[in-house]
Amino acid sequence: MSAAYCRAAPGHPVHGPYHDDDYGFPARDDRVLFERLVLEINQAVFFDTNPIPIKYMMRRLGLLPTNEHRLPNVPATPELEKRLDNVLRRAGLLQDRAA
Repeated sequence: MSAAYCRAAPGHPVHGPYHDDDYGFPARDDRVLFERLVLEINQAVFFDTNPIPIKYMMRRLGLLPTNEHRLPNVPATPELEKRLDNVLRRAGLLQDRAA
């Protein structure tokens, strides 16, 4: 989220309470932590409309032997790879630092 979110949230019926009570605060409830983790993973996987993010993550987790692509799909950019690796690390699914 961004500073724009912080400016827009106050007074909103859904985003106001979330911003005031949850956003930026550590999760103390397992269910809340799970929801945040799932949200971050879903946002990363569906960041793009093609299957490249999910294929990249599956290869990094050893679920796909290769990261092959058929046109019109193209490999993930280095920036996207870094973002997806960070999501996997925060989820505790990837421990190594190298691709």
